[in-house]
Formats: sequence, C-alpha cells, structure tokens
Amino acid sequence: MLIKRGKKGQGHIEMIISFSLFIGFVVTILLFYRPTVKSKDISLGVVERELMNNLTTDFYFFSVKMSGESDCFCFSSEYFSSGMNVIAYNSSKDKINAGTSGNSICIESGNNDFFYIYLSPEFGENNIECSNSITISNDNIGLLREAKVISNSALSSLKERYDIDYNRLKEELKITYDFRLAVFDELGDKILEFDKTAPLGRPVYSKDISIEILHEDGMIQKGTMKVYAW
Repeated sequence: MLIKRGKKGQGHIEMIISFSLFIGFVVTILLFYRPTVKSKDISLGVVERELMNNLTTDFYFFSVKMSGESDCFCFSSEYFSSGMNVIAYNSSKDKINAGTSGNSICIESGNNDFFYIYLSPEFGENNIECSNSITISNDNIGLLREAKVISNSALSSLKERYDIDYNRLKEELKITYDFRLAVFDELGDKILEFDKTAPLGRPVYSKDISIEILHEDGMIQKGTMKVYAW
C-alpha cells in the first residue's frame, strides 16, 4: 500500500509540472506574438487615413509668360475651375495682386511678364476687374502640376473641434481608438499639438508622417506630423 501511495503522489506532481509547463508555453506564445499590438497597428493606420482624408487639399501650379505690355490683364485657362482661388508671384518670387473675374484669371502685372500661378480652394477669394482681356498661347503656359498638401485652415479647424468636443469628432471621423497628434516644422520645432494623453500603463503607438502645409497666403511649409493612437 505504501508503494501505491508513493506512485499516486508522484502522479500528482507530474500532472502539476505538466500543467505548469503548458501554461508557461501558452504565456510565452502570447508574449511573443502579441496579438493586441497587431490590432493596434491596424488601428493606427485607420487613424492616419481618416486624419489625412480630412486634412489634405488640392494644390495646383503653373507658369505663364505674357507678351506685350499691360498693367492688368485677364486670361482664360483650362487649368482654372470653379471653387479654385488664385495667388500669383512674379519671376522674382514676389507676391503680386491676382484674383478671378468670372471664369478668368486676372493679374496686376506691373512691369513683369513672367508669373507663377497657384490655384487652391485654400486661398481666400479675390475678385479683380481688368479692362484688358488677352489670349495666351499654349506655348507660353507651363505644364500644370498638382500636389496633395495639408490645409493649414483644416488643421486649425480640426484642433478646435478636438478641444471642444473630442468624442463627437471621433464619431465623425469614424475612429474608435483614442488619438492625438503633434506637428513639427522642418527644424523639429513643435508648431501645433493636440494635448490629450493616454492613461498610465496603456501602450501608445505612433507614426511620423512627412507633410507639406499649405497656408492661406500661398506659403508651403515642410514638416512632420506625429500621429499617436492607443
């Protein structure tokens, strides 16, 4: 009987050891693969996509060379469409007065004959009346180039909505995770921050995105947007 009891006790010990090894194996697998981190990585991509969809705007630019002398002139261009506003610079990259009149682009040229034309809904509307309406040949109009940039006004509006009603903003953006972001200029100086912070002990995932910010005056500022999600 004593021998049988010893074998029975040994069986219990072996079962406990086997169960402990099994639990240790399962814990190791979970720690190694970390499925929650993978799901968080996906959520960060959702946050990034929704933010970029709400912050980006269209920006178009081309050059124009004018023949003849005129202090103010208007011309039609297939590049110009409804909803776009105009900013113009001369060959010295000095900003000059420009705007629209109906479906035409109008420029107060001064003594210049070469111009850079910027088109974007980001710019303020400016209506100009010029008595001289001219036709510019295609040879004197440069190739239209397009860029997707961050709208400075949209960025400011998002910050305001974030501060006033964060939960409603999340619903509108269809983001189910908490998030914040910070914007840095080309030198790394912080120019804007959404200041919500994650609770202690919760992992925070982040991603740096290179951006170009289009300001209302036509200035383009390079920088980095750091997106956080938890």
